[in-house]
Amino acid sequence: MQFLGRAEYPLKESSWESFGTDTMKLAEEYPADEDDSNVIDFEEWAANSFKQAKEFGYDDYSLPMTKAYRDGVQELTRYQLMLGGRNLAKVLVHVFRT
Repeated sequence: MQFLGRAEYPLKESSWESFGTDTMKLAEEYPADEDDSNVIDFEEWAANSFKQAKEFGYDDYSLPMTKAYRDGVQELTRYQLMLGGRNLAKVLVHVFRT
């Protein structure tokens, strides 16, 4: 699962299918965690993300990047993408429910 470049707009049917497939894989790989998936407060989410970036992204960063470092940061990025998607979905449900 790798995004190379920019998507062409309007999205083609194959792009929608690919995005859907990738999203389902991520959802299976990173199931909702009760502690994390209940965070809708964006300041709290941003603070948690910043803390993780400092601990995992910048703490042992050096050039050239090692494979272990790159793999760890990519995993954290995928997790944060799923968490962000879940939080956005909750906000949209809340906004449009009221």
